[in-house]
Amino acid sequence: MDKQKHSEKVQPILVYTDFTSTGNKAVEWAVFLCREMSRRLILLHVVDHNTAIMSGNTDAYLWAKKKISELKASIELSGAAKVNTYVEEGCNCTLISRTAEEEDVIFGIVGVHGKNDPQYLSGTTVLKMARRSRIPFLFLGERTPNPASLGNIAFPLNFQKQMKEKVAWGIFLSKHLHREVEIITPEKNDELQNNILFTNKMFQQLNIKFRHNQIKGSIFNIESKAMNYAVQHKMLVSVLLLGKSSFISEHLFGARELKYICNKNHHAVFLLNPRKDLYIPCI
Repeated sequence: MDKQKHSEKVQPILVYTDFTSTGNKAVEWAVFLCREMSRRLILLHVVDHNTAIMSGNTDAYLWAKKKISELKASIELSGAAKVNTYVEEGCNCTLISRTAEEEDVIFGIVGVHGKNDPQYLSGTTVLKMARRSRIPFLFLGERTPNPASLGNIAFPLNFQKQMKEKVAWGIFLSKHLHREVEIITPEKNDELQNNILFTNKMFQQLNIKFRHNQIKGSIFNIESKAMNYAVQHKMLVSVLLLGKSSFISEHLFGARELKYICNKNHHAVFLLNPRKDLYIPCI
């Protein structure tokens, strides 16, 4: 355990579990990332009607406390991470955000149950949560592959201006996960030269291993094309920025980020919210 001393001063990773197969997948990724990054793990469950159903005739809160204690013991026995647990009652998204702030986590991990699942945390719900949060969230699905079987970090570039934030997180993930970053752009990328030059400069200055890949697409759909590319090449995660919310476009066409979070391949998405107080990691 020389690699990980899990200092209390090092910001932990938060994972929300609902004890379903999707929640278990989120925990699987959280354990992997805590081990790789030498981070403490915050394990959160919110007692709701689903907990009551799963607990049967047992008190739902006590059942959840027992389940999360068993999960903590299993993770700590494996040596992956030290674990702190929370079992709360109330609104899932509110409690995820509040716990993230109180514990000063580096980022959160949430498993998503489809776009509009009325019973569990859906893409629509977690997207609203991500828009209100100053920390990034890693979103994944029930069929997201085991992270140990996956490779590089997908880093699509478009014309968004908040490159400082995105590049900082690309550097952070690459350094702590020891993965190469693949900068993905459309074949015609004249309008992206400023972003490409800035990203190259920052990666070079901080000795980040990276390469460029040009794929078919445009500056308007490069993120969705890059995610398909990432799935085909078994890449670990795609790093994406939230765009500005537009009521009219989202009402007519749906939020593009919702399509990314709930992608049919269950590819993991690391989603940044480029607000003024977005937390940027120390790199």
